[in-house]
Amino acid sequence: MEGLEMVSRAAACLAGFLGGLSWLLLLGLDRVKPSITDGDWGVALQWAGGVWLALAAATAAARLVRSGTVWLRAIVAVSAVLLAVIAWSLATGAVDRRLAEGVIGGVVAVVSAVVFRRSSSAKRWADAEADA
Repeated sequence: MEGLEMVSRAAACLAGFLGGLSWLLLLGLDRVKPSITDGDWGVALQWAGGVWLALAAATAAARLVRSGTVWLRAIVAVSAVLLAVIAWSLATGAVDRRLAEGVIGGVVAVVSAVVFRRSSSAKRWADAEADA
């Protein structure tokens, strides 16, 4: 079961990093050449980033519930995605949409990388302690 939890954490971190990077790239492209982000590439990056971020939110939230309660995991995962959509909606209403998405993407990408790095280094440290 521990291996499954590590895969779940790694999947959430990877999805958060990819989604955040997509939205951060979208912000960078918008600042360099806005015509790129108005076309199909912009729409594809926005949707891909949104899907990755929704997957990250659902996976991370579902991990908060103890095993054995699948229905509760599903409710918490859906609630986390809805909460993320509300936060995104408030942020894009307060400032420029691309800027809000870029900042959200950057924060999520950094947090995902830190959590992944921290969890993998903690696992290595625990393995070293077990070997000693």
